Amino acid sequence: MHIKRLMTATVAFVIILSLNCSPKISDSIDNELSRETHVAFAGGGWRAHTGHSAWIMSLLQANNNPGGCSLTSPTGNATCLQSAFKNIKTISSNSGGSWFSTMLMYDAGFVNQITNQNAISNWGSTVSGTYQGWLGRQKNAFAGFTDCSKKKGNAYLECVIKDYFSGSSLDPYPNWNLVVQNLVYKGYQWQSYGKLNDRNHLNWAKDKTLLMAGTWLTNSVLLNDQDNETYYQVCAPGNTVVLNGENGGSCITQGGATELLPDILPVTFTSLAETGPTRQKPSFIGTTSSTYPMGYSGTPKKDPQTATNSLVTGANQTDYVPVISAATASSAATGYSTSYNVMKSKCDTWDCVYHAQELSVAFSIPNGTTQVNHIDNITINQMSLKTLRDNRLLRVADGGVIDNSGIIQLIGYLQLNSKGNGFNIVAFDEVQSNDSRPVDRSKYPSSDISYLFNDSPTGKYCEDGWCVQLPKLKILELPPAVNPIAHYTWTVVTPDGQPTSDKLDYYIYTVKTVSNSTFNIAGGSTGTLHVFSSQFGTATTAPDNQGAFASYESMIKNFGPTLQKMPDNGTSPLSGLEILKQAFGL
Repeated sequence: MHIKRLMTATVAFVIILSLNCSPKISDSIDNELSRETHVAFAGGGWRAHTGHSAWIMSLLQANNNPGGCSLTSPTGNATCLQSAFKNIKTISSNSGGSWFSTMLMYDAGFVNQITNQNAISNWGSTVSGTYQGWLGRQKNAFAGFTDCSKKKGNAYLECVIKDYFSGSSLDPYPNWNLVVQNLVYKGYQWQSYGKLNDRNHLNWAKDKTLLMAGTWLTNSVLLNDQDNETYYQVCAPGNTVVLNGENGGSCITQGGATELLPDILPVTFTSLAETGPTRQKPSFIGTTSSTYPMGYSGTPKKDPQTATNSLVTGANQTDYVPVISAATASSAATGYSTSYNVMKSKCDTWDCVYHAQELSVAFSIPNGTTQVNHIDNITINQMSLKTLRDNRLLRVADGGVIDNSGIIQLIGYLQLNSKGNGFNIVAFDEVQSNDSRPVDRSKYPSSDISYLFNDSPTGKYCEDGWCVQLPKLKILELPPAVNPIAHYTWTVVTPDGQPTSDKLDYYIYTVKTVSNSTFNIAGGSTGTLHVFSSQFGTATTAPDNQGAFASYESMIKNFGPTLQKMPDNGTSPLSGLEILKQAFGL
Protein backbone atom coordinates (compact mmCIF):
# COMPACT_ATOMS: atom_id res chain seq x y z
CA MET A 1 0.00 0.00 0.00
CA HIS A 2 1.40 3.32 -0.99
CA ILE A 3 0.68 6.79 0.38
CA LYS A 4 1.09 8.73 -2.86
CA ARG A 5 -1.44 6.56 -4.66
CA LEU A 6 -3.94 6.37 -1.81
CA MET A 7 -6.42 8.46 -3.80
CA THR A 8 -6.14 6.21 -6.83
CA ALA A 9 -7.19 2.61 -7.33
CA THR A 10 -4.78 -0.14 -8.17
CA VAL A 11 -7.14 -2.14 -10.32
CA ALA A 12 -10.06 -1.81 -12.77
CA PHE A 13 -13.43 -3.50 -13.25
CA VAL A 14 -14.26 -5.63 -16.27
CA ILE A 15 -17.27 -5.58 -18.62
CA ILE A 16 -19.44 -8.67 -18.27
CA LEU A 17 -18.63 -11.51 -20.63
CA SER A 18 -21.44 -13.01 -22.63
CA LEU A 19 -23.01 -15.95 -20.83
CA ASN A 20 -23.44 -17.70 -24.15
CA CYS A 21 -19.70 -18.36 -24.37
CA SER A 22 -19.27 -19.61 -20.79
CA PRO A 23 -19.55 -23.18 -19.52
CA LYS A 24 -21.98 -24.02 -16.74
CA ILE A 25 -20.40 -22.95 -13.48
CA SER A 26 -21.32 -26.17 -11.69
CA ASP A 27 -19.53 -28.20 -14.36
CA SER A 28 -16.46 -25.95 -14.06
CA ILE A 29 -16.15 -26.36 -10.32
CA ASP A 30 -17.17 -29.96 -9.71
CA ASN A 31 -13.88 -31.30 -11.04
CA GLU A 32 -11.89 -29.08 -8.63
CA LEU A 33 -13.29 -30.56 -5.43
CA SER A 34 -10.74 -33.35 -5.00
CA ARG A 35 -7.67 -31.18 -5.71
CA GLU A 36 -5.31 -29.36 -3.37
CA THR A 37 -6.25 -25.70 -3.36
CA HIS A 38 -4.20 -22.56 -2.71
CA VAL A 39 -5.40 -19.04 -1.89
CA ALA A 40 -4.00 -15.65 -2.95
CA PHE A 41 -4.99 -12.36 -1.29
CA ALA A 42 -4.24 -9.26 -3.39
CA GLY A 43 -3.07 -5.89 -2.11
CA GLY A 44 -4.98 -2.66 -1.81
CA GLY A 45 -4.47 -1.43 1.74
CA TRP A 46 -7.52 -0.91 3.92
CA ARG A 47 -9.88 -1.75 1.05
CA ALA A 48 -8.13 -5.07 0.46
CA HIS A 49 -8.09 -6.05 4.13
CA THR A 50 -11.79 -5.22 4.42
CA GLY A 51 -12.77 -7.00 1.19
CA HIS A 52 -10.82 -10.12 2.14
CA SER A 53 -12.51 -10.08 5.55
CA ALA A 54 -15.92 -9.86 3.86
CA TRP A 55 -15.22 -12.79 1.51
CA ILE A 56 -13.94 -14.99 4.34
CA MET A 57 -16.83 -14.09 6.65
CA SER A 58 -19.15 -15.00 3.77
CA LEU A 59 -17.32 -18.32 3.35
CA LEU A 60 -17.67 -19.04 7.06
CA GLN A 61 -21.39 -18.25 6.89
CA ALA A 62 -21.78 -20.50 3.84
CA ASN A 63 -20.03 -23.33 5.69
CA ASN A 64 -22.07 -22.73 8.86
CA ASN A 65 -23.89 -25.99 9.51
CA PRO A 66 -23.85 -28.80 12.07
CA GLY A 67 -21.93 -31.01 9.66
CA GLY A 68 -19.29 -28.36 9.15
CA CYS A 69 -18.91 -25.83 11.94
CA SER A 70 -21.62 -23.80 13.63
CA LEU A 71 -20.86 -20.13 14.24
CA THR A 72 -22.78 -20.09 17.52
CA SER A 73 -20.07 -18.90 19.89
CA PRO A 74 -20.05 -15.25 21.01
CA THR A 75 -16.30 -15.59 21.64
CA GLY A 76 -15.17 -17.08 18.33
CA ASN A 77 -14.42 -20.57 17.11
CA ALA A 78 -11.15 -21.22 15.27
CA THR A 79 -12.31 -24.70 14.28
CA CYS A 80 -14.76 -23.01 11.88
CA LEU A 81 -11.81 -21.43 10.07
CA GLN A 82 -10.03 -24.76 10.08
CA SER A 83 -13.14 -26.39 8.56
CA ALA A 84 -13.53 -23.76 5.83
CA PHE A 85 -9.81 -23.91 4.91
CA LYS A 86 -9.39 -27.68 5.26
CA ASN A 87 -8.39 -28.10 1.60
CA ILE A 88 -6.13 -25.01 1.47
CA LYS A 89 -2.40 -25.80 1.51
CA THR A 90 -0.84 -22.39 0.77
CA ILE A 91 -1.80 -18.77 1.44
CA SER A 92 -0.05 -16.15 -0.71
CA SER A 93 -0.42 -12.40 -0.34
CA ASN A 94 0.79 -8.90 -1.02
CA SER A 95 0.43 -5.53 0.73
CA GLY A 96 -2.97 -5.17 2.44
CA GLY A 97 -3.47 -8.85 1.69
CA SER A 98 -0.34 -9.56 3.77
CA TRP A 99 -1.81 -7.60 6.68
CA PHE A 100 -4.87 -9.82 6.43
CA SER A 101 -3.03 -13.13 5.96
CA THR A 102 -0.68 -12.58 8.90
CA MET A 103 -3.50 -11.63 11.25
CA LEU A 104 -5.48 -14.66 10.08
CA MET A 105 -2.59 -17.11 10.55
CA TYR A 106 -0.90 -15.65 13.66
CA ASP A 107 -3.36 -13.65 15.76
CA ALA A 108 -5.80 -15.58 17.98
CA GLY A 109 -7.69 -12.41 18.86
CA PHE A 110 -8.27 -11.60 15.19
CA VAL A 111 -9.46 -15.16 14.50
CA ASN A 112 -11.92 -14.98 17.42
CA GLN A 113 -13.26 -11.72 16.03
CA ILE A 114 -13.81 -13.10 12.52
CA THR A 115 -15.31 -16.44 13.66
CA ASN A 116 -17.80 -15.40 16.34
CA GLN A 117 -21.54 -15.33 15.81
CA ASN A 118 -21.64 -11.51 15.76
CA ALA A 119 -18.60 -11.03 13.49
CA ILE A 120 -20.42 -9.05 10.78
CA SER A 121 -22.16 -6.65 13.16
CA ASN A 122 -19.03 -6.28 15.32
CA TRP A 123 -16.56 -5.78 12.47
CA GLY A 124 -17.11 -2.06 12.01
CA SER A 125 -18.41 -1.33 15.50
CA THR A 126 -16.80 1.53 17.39
CA VAL A 127 -17.69 -0.04 20.73
CA SER A 128 -14.35 -1.12 22.14
CA GLY A 129 -14.02 -4.66 23.41
CA THR A 130 -12.33 -8.00 22.89
CA TYR A 131 -14.54 -8.95 19.94
CA GLN A 132 -14.64 -5.56 18.22
CA GLY A 133 -13.56 -6.15 14.61
CA TRP A 134 -10.45 -4.80 12.89
CA LEU A 135 -12.41 -2.20 10.93
CA GLY A 136 -14.00 -0.73 14.06
CA ARG A 137 -10.61 -0.57 15.74
CA GLN A 138 -9.19 1.24 12.74
CA LYS A 139 -12.14 3.63 12.72
CA ASN A 140 -11.49 4.49 16.36
CA ALA A 141 -7.77 4.92 15.69
CA PHE A 142 -8.38 7.37 12.84
CA ALA A 143 -11.00 9.24 14.87
CA GLY A 144 -8.21 10.01 17.33
CA PHE A 145 -6.56 12.31 14.77
CA THR A 146 -8.88 15.16 15.69
CA ASP A 147 -6.63 17.85 14.21
CA CYS A 148 -7.06 16.15 10.81
CA SER A 149 -10.86 15.98 10.86
CA LYS A 150 -11.47 18.88 8.46
CA LYS A 151 -8.95 17.70 5.88
CA LYS A 152 -9.57 15.40 2.92
CA GLY A 153 -7.55 13.40 0.40
CA ASN A 154 -3.78 13.55 0.56
CA ALA A 155 -3.92 16.42 3.04
CA TYR A 156 -5.84 14.19 5.46
CA LEU A 157 -3.41 11.29 5.04
CA GLU A 158 -0.36 13.50 5.43
CA CYS A 159 -1.90 14.84 8.64
CA VAL A 160 -2.38 11.29 9.96
CA ILE A 161 1.04 10.01 8.92
CA LYS A 162 2.92 12.84 10.63
CA ASP A 163 2.29 11.04 13.92
CA TYR A 164 4.62 8.28 12.73
CA PHE A 165 7.85 10.17 12.12
CA SER A 166 11.07 8.51 13.21
CA GLY A 167 14.05 10.18 14.81
CA SER A 168 16.54 7.86 13.16
CA SER A 169 17.50 10.29 10.39
CA LEU A 170 18.97 13.76 10.59
CA ASP A 171 15.79 15.21 9.11
CA PRO A 172 12.90 13.02 10.35
CA TYR A 173 10.39 11.71 7.85
CA PRO A 174 7.55 9.15 8.00
CA ASN A 175 8.63 5.66 8.99
CA TRP A 176 6.59 2.90 7.34
CA ASN A 177 7.49 0.41 10.08
CA LEU A 178 5.84 2.70 12.63
CA VAL A 179 2.74 3.21 10.47
CA VAL A 180 2.18 -0.53 10.10
CA GLN A 181 3.00 -1.55 13.66
CA ASN A 182 1.31 1.31 15.52
CA LEU A 183 -1.65 2.02 13.25
CA VAL A 184 -2.54 -0.93 10.98
CA TYR A 185 -1.89 -3.54 13.71
CA LYS A 186 -3.06 -1.33 16.58
CA GLY A 187 -4.77 -3.50 19.19
CA TYR A 188 -3.22 -6.73 17.87
CA GLN A 189 -0.37 -8.79 19.32
CA TRP A 190 2.06 -8.55 16.40
CA GLN A 191 5.01 -8.89 18.77
CA SER A 192 3.93 -12.49 19.47
CA TYR A 193 4.01 -13.49 15.79
CA GLY A 194 7.78 -14.00 16.08
CA LYS A 195 9.98 -14.79 13.11
CA LEU A 196 8.98 -16.58 9.92
CA ASN A 197 10.69 -19.81 10.98
CA ASP A 198 9.49 -19.78 14.61
CA ARG A 199 6.61 -22.22 13.97
CA ASN A 200 4.07 -19.83 15.47
CA HIS A 201 1.16 -20.47 13.09
CA LEU A 202 -2.13 -20.79 14.93
CA ASN A 203 -3.36 -24.37 15.26
CA TRP A 204 -5.86 -24.05 12.40
CA ALA A 205 -3.01 -23.00 10.05
CA LYS A 206 -0.20 -25.38 11.07
CA ASP A 207 -0.50 -27.28 7.78
CA LYS A 208 -0.38 -24.17 5.57
CA THR A 209 2.55 -22.29 4.03
CA LEU A 210 2.48 -18.48 3.99
CA LEU A 211 4.11 -16.46 1.17
CA MET A 212 4.35 -12.65 1.10
CA ALA A 213 5.46 -10.72 -1.99
CA GLY A 214 7.85 -7.77 -2.10
CA THR A 215 10.34 -6.17 -4.48
CA TRP A 216 14.13 -5.71 -4.29
CA LEU A 217 15.02 -2.12 -5.23
CA THR A 218 18.00 -2.20 -7.60
CA ASN A 219 18.99 1.16 -9.08
CA SER A 220 20.71 3.92 -7.04
CA VAL A 221 18.91 3.05 -3.81
CA LEU A 222 19.54 5.24 -0.75
CA LEU A 223 20.80 3.49 2.38
CA ASN A 224 21.78 6.13 4.92
CA ASP A 225 22.66 9.78 5.46
CA GLN A 226 26.03 9.51 7.19
CA ASP A 227 28.12 12.51 6.01
CA ASN A 228 26.83 12.13 2.46
CA GLU A 229 23.93 10.00 1.33
CA THR A 230 25.11 6.43 0.72
CA TYR A 231 23.46 4.30 -1.92
CA TYR A 232 23.84 0.96 -3.67
CA GLN A 233 23.56 -0.16 -7.29
CA VAL A 234 22.75 -3.68 -8.53
CA CYS A 235 23.65 -4.90 -12.02
CA ALA A 236 22.72 -7.90 -14.12
CA PRO A 237 24.97 -10.98 -13.94
CA GLY A 238 28.11 -10.47 -16.03
CA ASN A 239 27.81 -6.67 -16.07
CA THR A 240 30.07 -4.20 -14.25
CA VAL A 241 28.89 -1.72 -11.61
CA VAL A 242 29.84 1.92 -12.24
CA LEU A 243 29.46 4.35 -9.32
CA ASN A 244 29.13 7.99 -10.27
CA GLY A 245 28.88 9.80 -6.95
CA GLU A 246 25.91 12.15 -6.88
CA ASN A 247 24.90 11.05 -10.36
CA GLY A 248 24.02 7.60 -9.06
CA GLY A 249 25.03 4.18 -10.30
CA SER A 250 24.96 2.54 -13.70
CA CYS A 251 25.87 -0.78 -15.29
CA ILE A 252 28.13 -1.60 -18.24
CA THR A 253 27.77 -4.75 -20.34
CA GLN A 254 30.74 -6.77 -21.54
CA GLY A 255 30.28 -5.05 -24.88
CA GLY A 256 30.61 -1.59 -23.30
CA ALA A 257 26.93 -0.57 -23.45
CA THR A 258 25.07 1.02 -20.53
CA GLU A 259 22.29 -1.26 -19.33
CA LEU A 260 20.24 -1.03 -16.15
CA LEU A 261 18.18 -3.75 -14.56
CA PRO A 262 14.48 -3.07 -14.02
CA ASP A 263 14.06 -0.85 -10.95
CA ILE A 264 12.65 -3.80 -9.01
CA LEU A 265 13.06 -7.57 -8.85
CA PRO A 266 10.76 -9.99 -6.97
CA VAL A 267 11.33 -11.17 -3.40
CA THR A 268 9.31 -13.62 -1.33
CA PHE A 269 9.04 -13.96 2.44
CA THR A 270 8.19 -17.55 3.40
CA SER A 271 6.86 -19.32 6.47
CA LEU A 272 6.55 -23.01 5.64
CA ALA A 273 3.76 -25.25 6.89
CA GLU A 274 4.65 -26.79 10.24
CA THR A 275 3.00 -30.17 9.66
CA GLY A 276 2.59 -32.51 6.72
CA PRO A 277 5.11 -33.40 4.02
CA THR A 278 8.49 -31.71 3.72
CA ARG A 279 8.38 -28.66 1.47
CA GLN A 280 11.12 -26.75 -0.31
CA LYS A 281 11.43 -23.09 0.57
CA PRO A 282 11.65 -20.54 -2.26
CA SER A 283 14.61 -18.20 -2.26
CA PHE A 284 14.13 -14.68 -0.92
CA ILE A 285 15.12 -13.22 -4.29
CA GLY A 286 12.92 -15.09 -6.71
CA THR A 287 15.02 -14.93 -9.85
CA THR A 288 16.91 -17.86 -11.33
CA SER A 289 20.12 -18.53 -9.37
CA SER A 290 22.70 -15.97 -10.53
CA THR A 291 25.44 -13.70 -9.22
CA TYR A 292 24.41 -10.03 -9.18
CA PRO A 293 27.21 -7.46 -8.82
CA MET A 294 26.51 -4.79 -6.17
CA GLY A 295 28.26 -1.49 -5.62
CA TYR A 296 28.08 0.92 -2.69
CA SER A 297 28.95 4.62 -2.89
CA GLY A 298 28.57 8.03 -1.32
CA THR A 299 27.25 11.08 -3.18
CA PRO A 300 29.97 13.79 -2.95
CA LYS A 301 30.94 15.38 -6.25
CA LYS A 302 34.66 14.72 -5.82
CA ASP A 303 36.34 11.45 -4.93
CA PRO A 304 33.33 9.53 -3.61
CA GLN A 305 34.14 6.44 -1.59
CA THR A 306 33.12 3.24 -3.32
CA ALA A 307 33.03 -0.46 -2.45
CA THR A 308 31.84 -3.46 -4.43
CA ASN A 309 30.39 -6.85 -3.58
CA SER A 310 28.09 -9.43 -5.16
CA LEU A 311 24.98 -11.34 -4.18
CA VAL A 312 24.20 -14.87 -5.32
CA THR A 313 20.46 -15.31 -5.66
CA GLY A 314 18.58 -18.58 -5.56
CA ALA A 315 19.59 -19.67 -2.05
CA ASN A 316 18.72 -16.80 0.31
CA GLN A 317 16.28 -17.60 3.13
CA THR A 318 14.05 -15.44 5.35
CA ASP A 319 13.89 -17.73 8.43
CA TYR A 320 14.98 -15.01 10.87
CA VAL A 321 12.88 -12.15 9.50
CA PRO A 322 10.12 -11.06 11.91
CA VAL A 323 6.64 -11.70 10.53
CA ILE A 324 5.71 -8.06 11.11
CA SER A 325 8.79 -6.89 9.14
CA ALA A 326 7.82 -9.11 6.20
CA ALA A 327 4.26 -7.75 6.22
CA THR A 328 5.62 -4.20 6.48
CA ALA A 329 7.95 -4.66 3.50
CA SER A 330 5.20 -6.35 1.49
CA SER A 331 3.02 -3.25 1.93
CA ALA A 332 5.73 -0.54 1.55
CA ALA A 333 4.60 0.91 -1.79
CA THR A 334 5.92 4.39 -1.05
CA GLY A 335 9.26 2.64 -0.68
CA TYR A 336 9.85 2.89 -4.45
CA SER A 337 10.76 6.53 -3.83
CA THR A 338 13.94 5.35 -2.03
CA SER A 339 15.43 4.82 -5.51
CA TYR A 340 17.04 7.87 -7.13
CA ASN A 341 16.53 6.24 -10.52
CA VAL A 342 12.78 6.11 -9.88
CA MET A 343 12.54 9.66 -8.55
CA LYS A 344 14.98 11.60 -10.77
CA SER A 345 12.28 12.45 -13.33
CA LYS A 346 10.42 14.21 -10.51
CA CYS A 347 13.32 15.79 -8.61
CA ASP A 348 16.92 16.17 -9.76
CA THR A 349 18.59 16.09 -6.34
CA TRP A 350 19.01 13.40 -3.70
CA ASP A 351 16.97 15.40 -1.17
CA CYS A 352 13.60 13.91 -2.08
CA VAL A 353 15.07 10.39 -2.02
CA TYR A 354 16.73 11.10 1.31
CA HIS A 355 13.38 12.12 2.79
CA ALA A 356 11.86 8.83 1.66
CA GLN A 357 14.52 6.53 3.08
CA GLU A 358 12.30 5.16 5.87
CA LEU A 359 9.40 4.34 3.57
CA SER A 360 11.14 1.20 2.34
CA VAL A 361 12.32 -1.63 4.59
CA ALA A 362 16.01 -2.59 4.89
CA PHE A 363 17.50 -6.08 5.06
CA SER A 364 20.99 -7.55 5.08
CA ILE A 365 22.52 -10.77 3.79
CA PRO A 366 25.99 -10.64 5.41
CA ASN A 367 29.00 -11.98 3.56
CA GLY A 368 29.35 -15.71 4.00
CA THR A 369 25.70 -16.28 4.86
CA THR A 370 22.44 -16.93 3.02
CA GLN A 371 20.09 -15.74 5.77
CA VAL A 372 18.20 -12.47 5.40
CA ASN A 373 18.01 -10.15 8.42
CA HIS A 374 15.80 -7.13 9.02
CA ILE A 375 17.85 -3.99 9.84
CA ASP A 376 16.32 -0.88 11.41
CA ASN A 377 17.19 2.57 10.13
CA ILE A 378 18.92 3.67 13.32
CA THR A 379 21.43 0.84 12.87
CA ILE A 380 21.88 1.62 9.17
CA ASN A 381 22.69 5.25 9.88
CA GLN A 382 25.55 4.14 12.12
CA MET A 383 27.14 1.91 9.46
CA SER A 384 30.18 2.85 7.44
CA LEU A 385 30.33 2.25 3.71
CA LYS A 386 32.46 -0.86 4.26
CA THR A 387 30.02 -2.22 6.85
CA LEU A 388 27.09 -1.63 4.51
CA ARG A 389 28.95 -3.52 1.79
CA ASP A 390 30.03 -6.41 4.00
CA ASN A 391 26.51 -6.84 5.28
CA ARG A 392 25.12 -6.54 1.74
CA LEU A 393 22.42 -4.06 2.74
CA LEU A 394 19.45 -3.79 0.42
CA ARG A 395 15.99 -2.26 0.51
CA VAL A 396 12.58 -3.81 -0.18
CA ALA A 397 9.31 -2.21 -1.22
CA ASP A 398 5.75 -3.38 -1.92
CA GLY A 399 5.32 -6.27 -4.35
CA GLY A 400 2.29 -4.59 -5.86
CA VAL A 401 3.49 -3.36 -9.22
CA ILE A 402 4.72 -6.82 -10.23
CA ASP A 403 2.72 -9.33 -8.13
CA ASN A 404 -0.14 -7.51 -6.46
CA SER A 405 -2.30 -10.61 -6.72
CA GLY A 406 0.25 -12.90 -5.01
CA ILE A 407 -0.37 -15.41 -7.81
CA ILE A 408 3.09 -15.34 -9.42
CA GLN A 409 5.03 -16.27 -6.28
CA LEU A 410 2.42 -18.93 -5.51
CA ILE A 411 2.86 -20.67 -8.87
CA GLY A 412 6.65 -20.51 -8.48
CA TYR A 413 6.37 -22.14 -5.06
CA LEU A 414 4.10 -24.90 -6.42
CA GLN A 415 6.50 -25.63 -9.28
CA LEU A 416 9.42 -25.76 -6.83
CA ASN A 417 7.52 -28.39 -4.87
CA SER A 418 6.48 -30.46 -7.91
CA LYS A 419 2.89 -29.26 -7.61
CA GLY A 420 2.96 -27.15 -10.77
CA ASN A 421 0.76 -29.36 -12.91
CA GLY A 422 -2.95 -29.34 -12.16
CA PHE A 423 -2.72 -26.46 -9.70
CA ASN A 424 -5.94 -24.97 -8.33
CA ILE A 425 -5.72 -21.35 -7.12
CA VAL A 426 -8.47 -19.19 -5.59
CA ALA A 427 -7.57 -15.48 -5.75
CA PHE A 428 -9.29 -12.48 -4.15
CA ASP A 429 -8.91 -9.06 -5.77
CA GLU A 430 -10.58 -5.95 -4.31
CA VAL A 431 -10.71 -3.12 -6.84
CA GLN A 432 -11.89 0.41 -7.51
CA SER A 433 -13.42 1.52 -10.80
CA ASN A 434 -11.21 4.47 -11.74
CA ASP A 435 -7.97 2.67 -12.66
CA SER A 436 -6.53 4.31 -15.77
CA ARG A 437 -4.11 1.47 -16.58
CA PRO A 438 -5.01 -0.22 -19.89
CA VAL A 439 -6.99 -3.43 -19.36
CA ASP A 440 -8.99 -5.62 -21.74
CA ARG A 441 -12.13 -5.37 -19.67
CA SER A 442 -13.86 -8.06 -21.69
CA LYS A 443 -11.56 -10.68 -20.10
CA TYR A 444 -10.04 -9.50 -16.84
CA PRO A 445 -11.37 -7.98 -13.61
CA SER A 446 -8.31 -5.80 -13.08
CA SER A 447 -4.85 -4.86 -14.29
CA ASP A 448 -3.48 -7.15 -11.56
CA ILE A 449 -4.93 -10.16 -13.37
CA SER A 450 -4.51 -8.81 -16.91
CA TYR A 451 -0.75 -8.32 -16.53
CA LEU A 452 -0.30 -12.00 -15.65
CA PHE A 453 -1.43 -12.79 -19.22
CA ASN A 454 -0.31 -9.74 -21.19
CA ASP A 455 2.49 -7.80 -19.45
CA SER A 456 2.26 -4.11 -18.70
CA PRO A 457 1.75 -2.38 -22.08
CA THR A 458 4.22 0.38 -21.17
CA GLY A 459 6.80 -1.68 -19.27
CA LYS A 460 6.61 0.74 -16.36
CA TYR A 461 4.37 1.97 -13.57
CA CYS A 462 4.12 5.76 -13.27
CA GLU A 463 2.58 7.89 -10.54
CA ASP A 464 2.74 11.59 -9.71
CA GLY A 465 5.74 12.33 -11.92
CA TRP A 466 7.90 9.28 -11.17
CA CYS A 467 8.13 5.89 -12.87
CA VAL A 468 9.20 2.36 -11.89
CA GLN A 469 10.72 0.33 -14.72
CA LEU A 470 9.19 -3.15 -14.58
CA PRO A 471 10.47 -6.60 -15.52
CA LYS A 472 8.43 -8.76 -17.86
CA LEU A 473 5.32 -9.83 -15.95
CA LYS A 474 3.62 -12.36 -18.19
CA ILE A 475 3.53 -15.86 -16.69
CA LEU A 476 0.19 -17.25 -17.98
CA GLU A 477 -1.61 -17.88 -21.23
CA LEU A 478 -5.04 -19.20 -22.13
CA PRO A 479 -4.48 -22.38 -24.12
CA PRO A 480 -6.59 -22.89 -27.23
CA ALA A 481 -10.07 -23.95 -26.16
CA VAL A 482 -13.67 -23.28 -27.07
CA ASN A 483 -14.54 -21.77 -23.71
CA PRO A 484 -11.43 -20.88 -21.69
CA ILE A 485 -13.18 -18.40 -19.37
CA ALA A 486 -16.38 -18.49 -17.34
CA HIS A 487 -17.66 -15.34 -15.67
CA TYR A 488 -20.56 -14.46 -13.38
CA THR A 489 -21.48 -11.14 -11.80
CA TRP A 490 -23.72 -9.82 -9.03
CA THR A 491 -25.08 -6.34 -8.40
CA VAL A 492 -24.38 -5.66 -4.74
CA VAL A 493 -27.48 -5.26 -2.61
CA THR A 494 -27.96 -3.94 0.92
CA PRO A 495 -29.31 -6.17 3.72
CA ASP A 496 -32.85 -4.97 2.89
CA GLY A 497 -32.40 -5.87 -0.78
CA GLN A 498 -31.77 -2.42 -2.28
CA PRO A 499 -29.42 -2.47 -5.30
CA THR A 500 -26.23 -0.38 -5.29
CA SER A 501 -23.71 0.64 -7.94
CA ASP A 502 -21.12 -1.84 -6.58
CA LYS A 503 -20.36 -5.25 -8.12
CA LEU A 504 -19.04 -8.69 -7.21
CA ASP A 505 -17.57 -10.98 -9.88
CA TYR A 506 -16.32 -14.52 -10.24
CA TYR A 507 -14.08 -15.78 -13.06
CA ILE A 508 -12.61 -19.18 -13.90
CA TYR A 509 -9.53 -19.37 -16.10
CA THR A 510 -8.02 -22.55 -17.52
CA VAL A 511 -4.38 -21.53 -17.78
CA LYS A 512 -0.92 -22.63 -18.88
CA THR A 513 2.31 -21.14 -17.54
CA VAL A 514 4.77 -19.24 -19.74
CA SER A 515 8.50 -19.31 -18.96
CA ASN A 516 9.70 -16.22 -17.06
CA SER A 517 13.24 -16.30 -15.66
CA THR A 518 12.74 -13.15 -13.55
CA PHE A 519 10.23 -15.02 -11.42
CA ASN A 520 11.83 -18.44 -11.91
CA ILE A 521 8.62 -19.71 -13.56
CA ALA A 522 8.86 -22.69 -15.92
CA GLY A 523 6.56 -22.86 -18.91
CA GLY A 524 4.09 -25.65 -19.59
CA SER A 525 2.33 -26.12 -16.25
CA THR A 526 -1.45 -26.19 -16.45
CA GLY A 527 -4.11 -25.43 -13.88
CA THR A 528 -7.22 -23.54 -12.88
CA LEU A 529 -7.38 -19.98 -11.60
CA HIS A 530 -10.52 -18.79 -9.80
CA VAL A 531 -10.78 -15.03 -9.21
CA PHE A 532 -13.32 -13.49 -6.83
CA SER A 533 -13.37 -9.74 -7.35
CA SER A 534 -15.21 -6.89 -5.66
CA GLN A 535 -15.68 -3.44 -7.15
CA PHE A 536 -16.66 -0.84 -4.59
CA GLY A 537 -16.12 2.49 -6.32
CA THR A 538 -15.84 4.66 -3.20
CA ALA A 539 -13.72 2.26 -1.12
CA THR A 540 -10.29 3.89 -1.35
CA THR A 541 -6.97 2.19 -0.74
CA ALA A 542 -6.68 4.06 2.57
CA PRO A 543 -9.12 6.24 4.52
CA ASP A 544 -8.75 9.68 2.91
CA ASN A 545 -11.17 11.42 5.28
CA GLN A 546 -12.90 10.50 8.52
CA GLY A 547 -16.08 9.56 6.63
CA ALA A 548 -14.32 6.99 4.44
CA PHE A 549 -15.12 4.10 6.76
CA ALA A 550 -18.74 4.09 5.59
CA SER A 551 -17.59 2.60 2.26
CA TYR A 552 -15.62 -0.12 4.01
CA GLU A 553 -18.55 -0.93 6.29
CA SER A 554 -20.80 -1.36 3.26
CA MET A 555 -18.46 -4.09 2.02
CA ILE A 556 -18.83 -6.01 5.27
CA LYS A 557 -22.61 -5.64 5.46
CA ASN A 558 -23.48 -6.14 1.78
CA PHE A 559 -21.35 -9.12 0.70
CA GLY A 560 -23.51 -11.69 2.48
CA PRO A 561 -26.94 -10.59 1.15
CA THR A 562 -25.48 -10.26 -2.35
CA LEU A 563 -23.89 -13.71 -2.42
CA GLN A 564 -27.14 -15.33 -1.32
CA LYS A 565 -28.48 -14.50 -4.78
CA MET A 566 -28.00 -16.28 -8.07
CA PRO A 567 -25.69 -14.39 -10.49
CA ASP A 568 -27.25 -11.59 -12.51
CA ASN A 569 -26.03 -12.85 -15.88
CA GLY A 570 -27.64 -16.15 -16.68
CA THR A 571 -29.25 -19.15 -15.05
CA SER A 572 -26.55 -20.52 -12.77
CA PRO A 573 -27.80 -23.37 -10.58
CA LEU A 574 -25.68 -22.02 -7.70
CA SER A 575 -25.84 -18.95 -5.48
CA GLY A 576 -22.75 -16.89 -4.83
CA LEU A 577 -22.22 -18.53 -1.45
CA GLU A 578 -22.43 -21.99 -3.00
CA ILE A 579 -19.92 -20.98 -5.69
CA LEU A 580 -17.55 -19.66 -3.04
CA LYS A 581 -17.84 -22.88 -1.02
CA GLN A 582 -17.21 -25.10 -4.01
CA ALA A 583 -14.17 -23.08 -5.08
CA PHE A 584 -12.73 -23.98 -1.66
CA GLY A 585 -13.62 -27.64 -2.25
CA LEU A 586 -16.40 -27.65 0.38
